[in-house]
Amino acid sequence: MELQSQLMLILQEDVQVRAPPVTLPRGVPKVSIFHPGYEKKYPPIFQFPALDDGGISYDVVYYACCIVTGNNWPSGDDEAKIGTDEFDAKAYPYLTKTNDHTAPAVDRPADGVLRGSRYFLYVPGYMDGGNEPYPITGTFRDWVYPHNKLPRPWRDVNIDPATPETMRMMTLMKESSSTTRYRDTSCRMTGGVLATEQSHLIPRAEAAWFNTNDMEAYMLDEFAQPAIDDLANTVLLRVDVHKLLDQKIIVPVPKMQNDLYQLVTNVLQYKQGTYSELVRVYHNRLYRPLEGVSPQYLFARFAWSLFSKETMPIFDVKRGNIAVLVRNETKEGEMVDENNNPILKRMVVSNRAQLGTSRK
Repeated sequence: MELQSQLMLILQEDVQVRAPPVTLPRGVPKVSIFHPGYEKKYPPIFQFPALDDGGISYDVVYYACCIVTGNNWPSGDDEAKIGTDEFDAKAYPYLTKTNDHTAPAVDRPADGVLRGSRYFLYVPGYMDGGNEPYPITGTFRDWVYPHNKLPRPWRDVNIDPATPETMRMMTLMKESSSTTRYRDTSCRMTGGVLATEQSHLIPRAEAAWFNTNDMEAYMLDEFAQPAIDDLANTVLLRVDVHKLLDQKIIVPVPKMQNDLYQLVTNVLQYKQGTYSELVRVYHNRLYRPLEGVSPQYLFARFAWSLFSKETMPIFDVKRGNIAVLVRNETKEGEMVDENNNPILKRMVVSNRAQLGTSRK
């Protein structure tokens, strides 16, 4: 009886009673990022719910914009100059508050939160759009992974290396799901131990993309088969959390907290009636410590999660054309340059259904 009483006390201390979800009124604020080269009838490139103290994380918005415009973000010496007078923000994709390329570039706010409702994304070389609006990447399949150029938030997030014991178990266990469960022990987002399963950062359905983009470079086990099942590409999650992740409703992202980048859950979209529960239970919830997980795979998961009609609504325009970047494929295979990097070509589509077609 004494042991039972102790267990009950522990449970009472650990369990938090939550109020029933409340349905909020329509019209929850959103932050929209528009393409300056198109008319007002075009939907925004991106649309994010304003869940971070009335806004959205600047890093989430900025790197999303860079991902779909050619992976051009500050790196090397320029990255070190950010926040100083030496940094030229307009040498890279930049945001403005008005549809005017001469307007000041929006700097990263001191608290890292964008609170405006409308921004315009400019890309160097295209200026005000002109007769040839800059192209954007419209599908994850067409996105090329930027090796040796991992953005600072993902580079700086704390992930422990795989322990010798984990590496040993990885060789002993036949199924990667068993090794993931052994290593993580509980859901890495909620801490729950019931109804958990292995989830992939780069989804298994994207195995072809994984191989085409040479993502095996970040594996823990070079002999893993299939490669996408490598332990570095997996985490243990509760079943319902895994489903939300694969529906692109939530995504793990690094956010600055207490002067450190920490991995948290970010809500990318919601449906009427789910807002309160998603925000209270998931948004900005700190992940449990990760071990042996590749930050490169986390970044790829972030990119994958952006390509949805809810987050990227521009392709739902009616009677309009949008310039996109696609992989240049021929009957002989994909076109690459002398460094074996994919050569992308510019195409024009008029709706979402045309994305991913007519590549050859």
